[in-house]
Amino acid sequence: MGGQATVEGAARSRATTTANRPEFWADHWTPTNTNASMPAPYYVGSYDVTSEFWFRSSLSAGVRNANVSYTIPTALTNRISVSSVRLFFQATNLFNFFNPYSYKDYSGSYDAYPTLRTLSFGLNVGL
Repeated sequence: MGGQATVEGAARSRATTTANRPEFWADHWTPTNTNASMPAPYYVGSYDVTSEFWFRSSLSAGVRNANVSYTIPTALTNRISVSSVRLFFQATNLFNFFNPYSYKDYSGSYDAYPTLRTLSFGLNVGL
């Protein structure tokens, strides 16, 4: 709960021919946009300085693992001549309730692959 983290350096740096920038840079300072939320992206030397401007709340909440299963009553399974039937659902990184970073997944780096989500459905039948 709580805490602070900074926007990492890769997301704060200037775009290059091989690296794009996060969406928050779309609202940067220009002579025609003086009320922007971000500074001018041309003064790279000032972005490496850790300041209060780059702090974000590090609070995040989500469902990382979930398992749900249901065993069908034996009174029903005996009718189809099987000893047991179980249905299940398993999920990894199911969803986020809150992510303090609008430009990346809740974990990892801005310029890395996103965290993968896995959903599995299954049926176990005992004969």
